[in-house]
Amino acid sequence: MTLQNQGPPDLRFTTNSLSLTAGLIWLFNGLSSRPDDGSAARDLMCTILPLTADYDQDGLQMVPRQADRDNGDQLPVCAYGAFFLRDLIWPPTADVPRMQHGHVMHANSYKYFFGLDFHALRNKHNPTAYIPRARIPASHVKTQKGMSKRHKPEADALGAAAIFQDLDFPVPPLPRDVGADLPFDERLDFPPTLNEAFPVTVTKHWNQFCSDVLQKCGNMRAQPLHPSHCRLTMNERCKATDDVYKETNLAVIFYRVQWKRASGTEWREAFDKFFPPPGTPPPLQPQNYTTMQSWLEWADMKRDKPRDVVDAVRTRYLTLFNQLAWVPKPHNDRLWKYTLDDSFTMLPATHRSSAPQVIFKPGARIPSWDPANIPGEIHLEEEEEEEEDPQHPDYVPAAQWVSNVRPVPLRLLQMREEEEESESDAE
Repeated sequence: MTLQNQGPPDLRFTTNSLSLTAGLIWLFNGLSSRPDDGSAARDLMCTILPLTADYDQDGLQMVPRQADRDNGDQLPVCAYGAFFLRDLIWPPTADVPRMQHGHVMHANSYKYFFGLDFHALRNKHNPTAYIPRARIPASHVKTQKGMSKRHKPEADALGAAAIFQDLDFPVPPLPRDVGADLPFDERLDFPPTLNEAFPVTVTKHWNQFCSDVLQKCGNMRAQPLHPSHCRLTMNERCKATDDVYKETNLAVIFYRVQWKRASGTEWREAFDKFFPPPGTPPPLQPQNYTTMQSWLEWADMKRDKPRDVVDAVRTRYLTLFNQLAWVPKPHNDRLWKYTLDDSFTMLPATHRSSAPQVIFKPGARIPSWDPANIPGEIHLEEEEEEEEDPQHPDYVPAAQWVSNVRPVPLRLLQMREEEEESESDAE
């Protein structure tokens, strides 16, 4: 079952694979109670168990009424009182374990075991016209194209960081007007928590920057079934701190990445792009940056705070920035770039497609790649000369054939009179 679940949908949803799936479930259920012996189960037995035309052999799993028998009909058998399945096809011959090509079940039997007939089941889980959203893996995180989400600090990290404790800037009180003559929705009565200390505000802003950068890391173009470039979930990205950027085992953070050692100048230019110095003229609208809370708040801080305060904050940001091991390689027009670049080294080395570019600080430890240490409906038409007589007792319309194979005659699946009587007595 595990091998089937791990296989591609186009191999999992075939008649032979589904027959094996239904058969295993039927056998598992038989461990705790008498194996199901209804018409659908008999159809399944004819599909997965060895067959014999010897009606006198021990171990026959069903014996049709005498009137329903036809010379040459083969019936499922369990030799020596044990269940043996027909031949199976295993990896590496097939990526998904399946029954050897042979009998198939009726549409009603598929409905009994899976809730849908074969065609509806396949079109639901493996359609050819589109990719179902249910097939998108959890590792494919939707790109945060809109405004970045607010950073979610841990409960023990709600105060100010030590490096910002000595920042002293009196935050002017918020405007207040709670006159009873004003309509309720026009009163200015902000909660006291908005009047937070400036060191706390700056700490939140730095953490927001660390979260924003990862939130903007995207996916492979037109590849919704592939994992995102970044291994972290969106919730983990929203809780990220600068500790993420100190991790040198890049397999912990990414599924694929390009890296290179930055020069001192290149490292400083990266900082200036994240936190432009006061007096820098605003750039033409770039990608990513304009939907990062931290980038916009930094512009507001430069506008609203005195120059000396902004410089003091930026100096401390640079100190923290220089403690990081890596950051994305920022560009003027966008934060993340994924094109292949020969000046970067690809991790893992076997990857040959797009990947995010990151730069390592001069003197930082060379990155490693150690994934082992990561903390935890189609109707098949029959040729005219092969079409059966509709009056024949074994006739099955071509539309009900599965993979061009006729199901077992229904007459073989009917319960004998003796069995019907015994079940009536049991009730």
